[in-house]
Amino acid sequence: MSKKIFIFCRIMVMLILAIIVVISVQNNEWILPVISFLASMALMFWCKKKVKFVLTDERDYKLAEKSSRLTISVFSIVGVISGIILISLGKTNYDLYLIGNTILYAICFLILLGAIFYWILNRKGE
Repeated sequence: MSKKIFIFCRIMVMLILAIIVVISVQNNEWILPVISFLASMALMFWCKKKVKFVLTDERDYKLAEKSSRLTISVFSIVGVISGIILISLGKTNYDLYLIGNTILYAICFLILLGAIFYWILNRKGE
């Protein structure tokens, strides 16, 4: 498969997926978008296996690593600050207290998940 055909395939899959999701949301259905999302992931995986050229190089991976690490760091800092503020405001409004707790637990889970993935990838030697 050539590069132009791969790009065309990718655009068509995303376009069809977007149409299916929009129609399903309008009809209040949730199962069809999930199935179509999984099917589109499988189709994109199949298309990517048929490609005979290099899609990305080492610099793209390094840039993705740095940007994801920075994204998680900034999100964690902003989330912790907003969670603490919401919990302190939650003395008068219990809903704010619950939202603050949810944000803080989500950030704890995100950091724990990152540590687990780091440990797994470090053991594999990647």
